Amino acid sequence: MLSLLGASGGAVVGALCTAGYAVLRDWPVVIPLDTLSLGVIASFAVGVPAGINSECTVKAFGSHS
Repeated sequence: MLSLLGASGGAVVGALCTAGYAVLRDWPVVIPLDTLSLGVIASFAVGVPAGINSECTVKAFGSHS
């Protein structure tokens, strides 16, 4: 769930930065929905295994806090 939230947040920030840059350059703002969706999916695909790896490491070696 956390990785999906981070992926969505990152996609929104990226889209806003892209739109801001386009406005500053007097370009039309064009953000294809498929590209935005692929960004969320790719971030989620990286975040889930990273989270699972971290959880497995903590379970295997115990918490050191």
